[in-house]
Amino acid sequence: MFIRVSDTHVRSISKAISWRIVGTVDTFIITLVITGNFITAGSIASVESISKIILYYLHERAWSKVALGRKRAAAEARGGVPGADNLIATYPGAALTSASVTGVGFRSSSSCSA
Repeated sequence: MFIRVSDTHVRSISKAISWRIVGTVDTFIITLVITGNFITAGSIASVESISKIILYYLHERAWSKVALGRKRAAAEARGGVPGADNLIATYPGAALTSASVTGVGFRSSSSCSA
């Protein structure tokens, strides 16, 4: 069963920061190779890092509201009734057996036979 768990704000910001570390190192190296200047490379990487952490966080939060490509959770498919799975699973009369599906093992309560 697919269970949808939304990311918290802390998870989103943590992902943004870890990704920006990778991106900032990349920007620093590229700028250093092009300019040959450590000060310029560090300046560009610093400004780029801060701006892109903010942009990534906002992008991540916006995408958390988009349903495109997500599978619907079972509760949502039934109209979003929270806890319905637990109620059904714990109700003793909810268990289906092969007898109740196929009729094998049931005795007729009628005196008529077909």
